[in-house]
Amino acid sequence: NGTCSKIPYQEEVPKAMKCKDILPIREKNGAILVWFDVDGKEPHWEVPDLFEGEKDKYKYIARARHAVHTHIQEIHENGADSAHLAVVHWRTLFRVPILWHQWGIKWEPKPDAKHMSNFTVNEQMKIGNWAVPGTTVNVEGHHIGAGLVHFKIHTIFGQLLVAFQLLPLEGFLQDSVYQIWAKKSVPTFLAKIAVQAWVN
Repeated sequence: NGTCSKIPYQEEVPKAMKCKDILPIREKNGAILVWFDVDGKEPHWEVPDLFEGEKDKYKYIARARHAVHTHIQEIHENGADSAHLAVVHWRTLFRVPILWHQWGIKWEPKPDAKHMSNFTVNEQMKIGNWAVPGTTVNVEGHHIGAGLVHFKIHTIFGQLLVAFQLLPLEGFLQDSVYQIWAKKSVPTFLAKIAVQAWVN
């Protein structure tokens, strides 16, 4: 609400310590989100709860952060370009030369929420034409606004959740952050292998 609540080096907080212009703020899915509208309008949509009210069933696994030199719009356009997966990401997330990835993807706008689009991805690792058992991964996801993507990754070991956030630093420089959680039943070392594949 713009009121200073604590100053680390003194007990009393002066009553005059208050901001006048406060942008709408939400704390959601492990991030602090700030709404900015060039015309000063209030938020007309909310960010969905990635955990769907079941955060206590998940454990935090990792955070990956990169500086991406591109326009913020290109990230979502890349997601909508389903053909690129088979061409760019076929060999291989794990960078093991004999493995390759077979991808299937569907992307569509969400008609009742113009700030969102939905996508599903099916992925399986192969050696030649032989499908490696246990490597099938199904992903449900949502692009949300200009800077958020949510992923639900279904594996034979259990579900992983990913919140991908973009923060524009300059016109063509984005701070890209992935936060990853796993169901408590998923062994942590397996979740970390998935994270490493993601980072690769």
